[in-house]
Amino acid sequence: MIQSIKRQCIDSLDKYNKLVNTTIRYEILHLVLVAGMYGVGIATLINIIFGYPFYLLSQPIGLALFIFMVFKLTAPKVKYIEYLSSCVDEIANGNLECDIEVEGFDELAQLAINIDTMQQKLKFQIEQREQSEKIKNDLVTNVAHDLRTPLTSIIGYMGLIKNEQYETKEDEKKYLDIAFCKAEKLKLLIEDLFEYTKLTNQKVKLQKERVSMALFINQLIEEFMPQVEENNLNIVCDVRTPESFVDVDMNKMARVFENLIENAIKYSLPNETIQIVIQLKDGYIYTSIRNKTNNLEQKDLTRLFNRFYRTDSSRNSKTGGSGLGLAITKNIVDTHNGKIWVQLDENIVSFTVKLKQHIL
Repeated sequence: MIQSIKRQCIDSLDKYNKLVNTTIRYEILHLVLVAGMYGVGIATLINIIFGYPFYLLSQPIGLALFIFMVFKLTAPKVKYIEYLSSCVDEIANGNLECDIEVEGFDELAQLAINIDTMQQKLKFQIEQREQSEKIKNDLVTNVAHDLRTPLTSIIGYMGLIKNEQYETKEDEKKYLDIAFCKAEKLKLLIEDLFEYTKLTNQKVKLQKERVSMALFINQLIEEFMPQVEENNLNIVCDVRTPESFVDVDMNKMARVFENLIENAIKYSLPNETIQIVIQLKDGYIYTSIRNKTNNLEQKDLTRLFNRFYRTDSSRNSKTGGSGLGLAITKNIVDTHNGKIWVQLDENIVSFTVKLKQHIL
């Protein structure tokens, strides 16, 4: 893929080189005409002022002046043109670090600026494609690893059941439960992978509508109450503004806050309270989800939104998810032109989503 892009770049540069050569010819012709006009003008001036016999010398003098002016005017230009041509050749050969000097303010100076701009665009495109290929390769590697682990367990336990390698019915049920749990995890990973790929590789069309963030969050809290109670937790929503309206895609934004609330439930310390704060500041609605945890360190914060990143404690925990939840969350928020970030103050972690307020 990258070699194909470089080939296309070189083809484009070859065409650009021909354009440069054409510009060079016109520039030299322009200088020759200027020098010729100087020569003819001097010869005519000598003829008018001195007349005969200097008239006989006017043409040789004019020719000499013409040659001198051509050399004087074109030498620096030709040298600079040769320099620009060599720069284009360097770029065509793959050197995108060519330092192009801009001299003067004429057409050649503008040409030099255009060549340097083209070089920077080519460099950016190649870097973007290389980064895209690296991300794709990393994604394939991580997916292969994360799919293999639960799949191996499923095959192993189903093999034990198939070959009747269990002592009691309780053992059989235990193996089936483990295989089912691993299958659920595999299903979650595949669904998250599909969602992440869809968000990153396509332009997602948002079905935006006006939503009250206070009402929206309280509805989600009601849905999570069985899990909250099961984990001996409490959850409260502190709405600090009556004007909490935003324009969002309800389904996608629900995925954002479901991920954040679910993580808060999974990793909260027992018998603690999850606090959700909604407030208005400078035309933006800030929604923060806070909980106490021992599963996070400061070193984890910068990588939490990376795909397949898990903290050391969650990686070895039964609560560990697909590793794509927060990456999907950030992608959805970015698609809404919002922002999301995480802060850790001692053992209190806070995820904050910032969205533009809907003005009535």
